[in-house]
Amino acid sequence: MKRLLTGSALILAVSFAPACDKKEEDKDKSADADKDKKSDGGDADSKDGGDEGGKGGLAGAVADAAKGGAGAAGELVKLVPEGANILVVFDAKSVFSSPLMKGNMAMLEKSEAGEMFTAANDCKVGPDTWNKAVLGGDTDGSDKVVVVGQATGLGKKETLECISKKVNEKEGSEKWKVEEADGKVVVTIDGGDTKGYSGGDDIFVIAGKDYAEAVQGLIGGNGSSAVDGSLKDAMATADTSKHVYFAGVAKGDMAQGPTAGLKHFHGSVDFSNGLAVAASLDFGDEAKAKTTAEMFSKQFEGLKGMATGMGVPKPILDSVKIEAQGSAVSATMNATTDDLNKVAELAQKQMG
Repeated sequence: MKRLLTGSALILAVSFAPACDKKEEDKDKSADADKDKKSDGGDADSKDGGDEGGKGGLAGAVADAAKGGAGAAGELVKLVPEGANILVVFDAKSVFSSPLMKGNMAMLEKSEAGEMFTAANDCKVGPDTWNKAVLGGDTDGSDKVVVVGQATGLGKKETLECISKKVNEKEGSEKWKVEEADGKVVVTIDGGDTKGYSGGDDIFVIAGKDYAEAVQGLIGGNGSSAVDGSLKDAMATADTSKHVYFAGVAKGDMAQGPTAGLKHFHGSVDFSNGLAVAASLDFGDEAKAKTTAEMFSKQFEGLKGMATGMGVPKPILDSVKIEAQGSAVSATMNATTDDLNKVAELAQKQMG
């Protein structure tokens, strides 16, 4: 998966999905999400590209996601086509209402992301409107990527026209073009290399060139989803109760070098009480997991002194645990809000 355009970054100004961008600049991984309840409902979806008969598709996705909760992206993930090998779910509403994010929002707004926050707010899709975002794709495919975002008003034509204007002003050319086709709002991005589809008032889906046709089918309730096929086993291991969770099947470079033999992986990030990060790499072989865990642990111990010297609080470093658990290597890290605020203060000083 290689680019995801500057426009995506306007929708999800701070991305928690670092997995995809390899081609051009840092055009970002993004999309975002919104409030629950009332925002859209089945009617908007049926009109704007949903699945009219309530067979699933986007109509079911909106109804499910609108219930809220960390795991409520259940149907949105089904808009990731079969063959994808990685999927990330971001519960934006919970993350941005967490003490950690609330306490550091001012710093984020002063950072490089500040311009994107301003643009998102200008288009009335600021962080307080976000609900869910899903990112999925094939790490071996340059344009096999899809981002599904849910936010109040995100799929409305006027919102997409506002975002389009912001993107085009920033890029100095017509990168985004908002049109209507068969009564549905479609956004042509980068001359057609990427497509965007409104899925109702509160849903916007961005698909790379190689996924556009498959994603259109899934929006209408047709086709096969990765969560029912290529990612079924990996996703079964993910902790969907967390604010951010991901899972994937190792391909290409992922299963080479130190991680040779890696089968699949999963992990999560939780903001309920500070920050809790967990990840697991499954090699399908206990001996391999043991030797790999020992290697990673040794490497981490070698870096702790440097991290301490840079100001990372000792409790954060001491919380890191890397160990073999059966055929998998497990890693966890926990940090209190106070310790994370210290890290944020250091970062702020470095930013001037």
